[in-house]
Amino acid sequence: MIGVGIEPTESGLRVASAERRRGHPVMVRVHGLGAETDLRSRPQRALAALPLARTTHRLLVLPFSDERTLAQVVPLEVRGQLPSEPSDGRIGFEVVGRTPTSAHVLALVVRAPDLDAAASAAARTGATVVGLTAAPLALRWLLPAGFTGTVLLADGANTTVSVWDAGAPRALRALGAHAQDAHALAEELAWSLPALGSAGGALVLAGPDASGALVEACRRHHPAAGLLSLAHLAGDADAAAMLASPVACGLALGALDARAHVPFPLAAVAPPLLTPRARRLAVAAALLAAVDVGIVRLELAHRSAQTQAALEAEVARALPGEPIVAPRAQLEAAVARARHGAGSAAYGSALARLREVSERVPEGLVVDLTRLTLEGERLQVVGDAPTFETVDVFRRSLTGSARLRDVAADEVRTTVDGKRVSFRLRARWVAPGEASS
Repeated sequence: MIGVGIEPTESGLRVASAERRRGHPVMVRVHGLGAETDLRSRPQRALAALPLARTTHRLLVLPFSDERTLAQVVPLEVRGQLPSEPSDGRIGFEVVGRTPTSAHVLALVVRAPDLDAAASAAARTGATVVGLTAAPLALRWLLPAGFTGTVLLADGANTTVSVWDAGAPRALRALGAHAQDAHALAEELAWSLPALGSAGGALVLAGPDASGALVEACRRHHPAAGLLSLAHLAGDADAAAMLASPVACGLALGALDARAHVPFPLAAVAPPLLTPRARRLAVAAALLAAVDVGIVRLELAHRSAQTQAALEAEVARALPGEPIVAPRAQLEAAVARARHGAGSAAYGSALARLREVSERVPEGLVVDLTRLTLEGERLQVVGDAPTFETVDVFRRSLTGSARLRDVAADEVRTTVDGKRVSFRLRARWVAPGEASS
């Protein structure tokens, strides 16, 4: 497993990697974006940095130490201490000191676009980025255990100063002076340290802009401080890497510790890019899904062919000699004819024929039948209705019956009193075996 540290800057990315050798973390090299292939070649875990100037932070002392309560209370406490919170602000925190009854917490507030931009830039390296933290906090993995003193991280416009006590950060500040202006930076550092509550001790210079001129300027402004370089603290073997990119190197060492906590886990920011192994698994899953869909479609097509063959065989058996054009429609028509044929005997009774005539009268139609005559297959209906239109509606209703043919109205005239219309309807019953349509 390789630990990767990624520090987005105005001019690009600083990337460093580390690994464990004989149980001890060792810096491997400082990369650039051109080493993206190397980052993907082995399993890795990466941490990324945010410029401190892009954050607002608060150091809190809370009377409890369990993680669940801290996760609920810290955001509320931070919001209560800020004069205003950006609408798109995100709050992260980490415990920098803990006792059985209390916790010292460093809380950070970052605008969502700044957080997402840093996460996206880090993810483009191909590394599996698991979290982000403020740049000065990455130095904890480089400083000696229990370090007490001040660290000046000289890095262009992103220069910061941090005060440490027993290995924990106690104060942070983003400086306004540019690191290349050694005199202005040393002056700002001189009045910033008392404001941060620095108790003196060692002053460590780190960062790509920790030049000889800056060292001399700091000596003039802080003659009592024990001036050290981060490379000296880290050892000669890692001196070049520490001087070139201390933040990326610190993050790389921190990424090797799976228990290391950072204020902003990447799961809360943006999903990491797929690793090569994950991409291969995704492609394999897609291929398997396509094969599975193909097999299912073949099975369905086979079943459809079997059903069609069985349907054609049934039509051939039920309708011998008839050409098969639309098997399902032909079979349904044969079934309908069979049902009508089975019911034709029922229509042979007078009661059934009377019921057929009665059911054909539309609901709400006022018709008085005075005589209904059945003579063989002949039907004669005599009666009266309110209007000529009512007689016509009744005639059309009988015409719609599948059991009647040749429905006609005759002797339709106004009654003697002129109030109603008398009529006589004639029709013929469908003979057994005769087509109903």
